[in-house]
Amino acid sequence: MKQKTQTGILLATLPSYVIVILDISIVNVALEALSRAFPSEIGSLQWIISAYTLVFGSLLLFGGYLGDRYSPRRSYSIGLTLFGLGSLLCGLAPSISALIAFRAIQGVGAALLVPNSLALISLGFPEPAERSRAIGLWAGFGGIAMASGPLLGGLLIHYFGWRSVFIVNLPFILAGLVLIQRIDSPAKISSHVPFDLIGLIITVVAVGSTIVLLIDAPSFGWVSWRSLALLTTAVVFWILLPFVEKSRHTPMFPPQLFVKRHFLGGVYVTFISALTFYGLFFLLSLILQRSFDYSPLETGFALLPLTIAVGVGSLMASRTIAWLGERNTVLFCLLLYGAGFFYIQGLGAGTDYFSLAVAFPVIGLAAGAITPATTVVLMSSVEPRQTGVTASIQNASRQVGAALGVAIFGTFLISGYSSSLSLRHASWLILSFVGSALYLWLFAFPSKQLPKSPEER
Repeated sequence: MKQKTQTGILLATLPSYVIVILDISIVNVALEALSRAFPSEIGSLQWIISAYTLVFGSLLLFGGYLGDRYSPRRSYSIGLTLFGLGSLLCGLAPSISALIAFRAIQGVGAALLVPNSLALISLGFPEPAERSRAIGLWAGFGGIAMASGPLLGGLLIHYFGWRSVFIVNLPFILAGLVLIQRIDSPAKISSHVPFDLIGLIITVVAVGSTIVLLIDAPSFGWVSWRSLALLTTAVVFWILLPFVEKSRHTPMFPPQLFVKRHFLGGVYVTFISALTFYGLFFLLSLILQRSFDYSPLETGFALLPLTIAVGVGSLMASRTIAWLGERNTVLFCLLLYGAGFFYIQGLGAGTDYFSLAVAFPVIGLAAGAITPATTVVLMSSVEPRQTGVTASIQNASRQVGAALGVAIFGTFLISGYSSSLSLRHASWLILSFVGSALYLWLFAFPSKQLPKSPEER
């Protein structure tokens, strides 16, 4: 019975998580087709991506909080429904302005769907070894979606047009809604506990202003009045957040979690890994098209050694964790990151694709395996009733890290550096980030033993 329930959880959560990840990469490929379909609104193209990222990132903590408070299954179902509705409306959008609004609806759905899918898996797999395998599978499917997104998007657009990249989500949404109803819902926190409205407002403003700053600063300038106003807002609300939340009975952002060294280490490593990988992915996508004259489809093929390695690393993570343990798996991944970027920074001007691609599998394996390992650490460090908000904090740190990586590494190209020089500068910067993550991880785990989960104490 237990195995049947666990299988049901995976069947219900994995396909829908895949479409959320797939939607991020697949829509990037559709931008050129959208610019031809709506030439009068081409200036708004960036916000097709940014609207989704902004709403998704800003509401992640809210999504996890709702799952912990009311029920991860119910919150997941609502998120799945909203994501499906947004996908349908995007596929029927009459203009880019309407598409941007419908992408925001998708973002709301994703903010509920993603943390609660992970919460359902964590609650349904209480044994550490089983949880590690399930999370590795969850992350592995995300890696496969990332790898297939550019190619699948190119094929769908070529044969069926840009609307198909949104409509293709609907069968997976319907299947997920049917399957999720067959899962028993975990116990909820009493709804009589006051809702943390103040925490919601502060977290949305803090995360939202941070993401908008990182999206806009490369275009408007880091010292423009707009960027400085956003930076000031973000800093003020991030400082305000822990002071307000520590006095709340059921805080949306529990500051006491960050007192735990292993929790803090897991969140920081997640942040640095996202900054590193997505910053590089963005930079490589532009360099391959600008300097190597690759088409978008050729760029998708060229990045396959990187993206496939992410999926392989995720799927192998449970075995790696069983062999090395969570602590040493993360250390090994950080060292792989360091080796890959140390190799890239040594490449000179005029480097060909194949010389550059040597580092892709190494970096991809690190990016794939590090997520399940840090997720196991984070989920093992909190009470079952905090799994949703923990998943939200981890995913929010990933979203902010990815946005910061794109902003930082995009600045190198905007500043006029050559492709090879941009890669070398980015690699040195990444090496410093990876070094800081290594230091904090060793501080969080001075010994090889993973701290016991609350259930084991």
